[in-house]
Amino acid sequence: LAFSIGRSTYFKANPSKGTVGPGQAFSVLVTFSPRNLGVVKDVLRVKTFSTLGMQVEDIPLPVKGVCSEMAPRVVVKGGPEALPEHFVREKKFVRSDVEPILPTKKKFVREPTLERSDMVERYNMLMPTVNTLTLDEAKMTQAHKDHYDAFVRDSRLKREKKAYDKEARKKGYDAAAMATDTTSLGLESASGLDSPRLNLPKEVDPLYTMNMDPSSGGYVRPRNRPAYLEEEAQLSATKFKAKPTTAQEIRDCAATLTPFEITRLSCGPSVLEFGTVCAMSSTTKYFAVTNDLKQSIMVKLNTANFEELSADPDQVVVPPGGTAGLGVKLCVSTIQAYKQSVAYTINGGAHMFFFDIVADVIPVTLQLSRDEIYFRFTPENWEPHIIEDIVISNPNSYPAEYTWDLHNPSFTITPSHGIVDRKSSLNASIKWKPTNIPGMNEAMCQLRVVGATSASMVKCIGENPEGKCAFREKIVNLGTISLGVPQTRMAVLRNVGNSDAVFQVELPTNSAYSLTCTPERGRMQAGQMMDVELTFEA
Repeated sequence: LAFSIGRSTYFKANPSKGTVGPGQAFSVLVTFSPRNLGVVKDVLRVKTFSTLGMQVEDIPLPVKGVCSEMAPRVVVKGGPEALPEHFVREKKFVRSDVEPILPTKKKFVREPTLERSDMVERYNMLMPTVNTLTLDEAKMTQAHKDHYDAFVRDSRLKREKKAYDKEARKKGYDAAAMATDTTSLGLESASGLDSPRLNLPKEVDPLYTMNMDPSSGGYVRPRNRPAYLEEEAQLSATKFKAKPTTAQEIRDCAATLTPFEITRLSCGPSVLEFGTVCAMSSTTKYFAVTNDLKQSIMVKLNTANFEELSADPDQVVVPPGGTAGLGVKLCVSTIQAYKQSVAYTINGGAHMFFFDIVADVIPVTLQLSRDEIYFRFTPENWEPHIIEDIVISNPNSYPAEYTWDLHNPSFTITPSHGIVDRKSSLNASIKWKPTNIPGMNEAMCQLRVVGATSASMVKCIGENPEGKCAFREKIVNLGTISLGVPQTRMAVLRNVGNSDAVFQVELPTNSAYSLTCTPERGRMQAGQMMDVELTFEA
């Protein structure tokens, strides 16, 4: 049962709270400390509590004390020779023949179960089963538990003593000597005092390690200006001077800005994103600068150290209230995830800041509508060559430059090089002129794209069936003819081959006479003969 005793001005209980075991008695010392003469009456409240902490009973305890004379003043012995017992006040009890039962600090120890006679009899009466223990087994289990309880308790005490000794050595006092010193009051040496050693202050550089407020004069940078797609054309069309010309502009562009003035500038974006670009293609984005000051500033982009970057313009003078765009052109030759920091200066290098350029560089690709082309003569084709068309498509978002690589003179491609705009296509013509040289009627055409990792191929095959035609007459004799009188003779042309033949008669030109042939061209089946009319005029 737990109890708690209240206190008053003149009466107090010691201890004021505690716990009373079943069937036990507990003595409480009530002390009367008067402040003046006379009779003092009061009531102390004794409250009892259950094991769950709920109040069970509130018992009033009337107390009464009488002070009839003044007690002599007690002189407490002090100095370095005083011991702790010299500071303990002597207790005066109401009845000297009654020895008070003072509370002890010893903790309650429950009697071991196996040492109680009634529990031993119960163990002897139990029959050994799976779920029960004999007396010897129970003793062994209890001994095992006691052993490890002692091990955990002793380990904790050793750790605490080790930590205490370590702290004592750190502070410079001997705990063992203090325990045997009769003059020691149990106080640690220099407890609560600062060390006499002087430590150097830690230097903090506000320029790099602290984010300073613009008004404090630390490191600041212009405000970030986001990128707007709709103002790309406006930034490219707006033109500003590259260098200051007037005296006022020269003074403004040579001045050093204060941190507050720097915060009035807007430059950006802080990350200039080119998105997905093709290798070896040129893409331009604009870095904008807005001047909200009442004076002009000069901004310069430092791209000279980067081969893949160029600026146009690279330096501008921004008037008060103006917004200038500095074009940054990116042309990367290799496939990569590109990222670079570019510096820009304000007023001739007085202030330097940085922004990032990021891009995802991918290879350039062009698509061909055909990968194989067969050249065949048709009955309607009377030309000595065949022309086939092929479509070149650009699925990328950027223009692509190409060149045809062809080493066979029997084939020609028009145009041989060019640029295909983004999301568009272009027609190319491949012309084949048959030849009797073996292997020259086939060709592999390569489409090489600037910035691509591989070339596109198209195979050209010309089908040239062998046709043989011959005149039956080896010589056409016109005899003696008159000047200016045309003479006509007939000749027989025969197809002596095994396939259809297309013929064309080639007549001499730039001569003193004229010779015509009807028909000049035609198509003949295998074994067919045709009359050809020859007209001669001198």
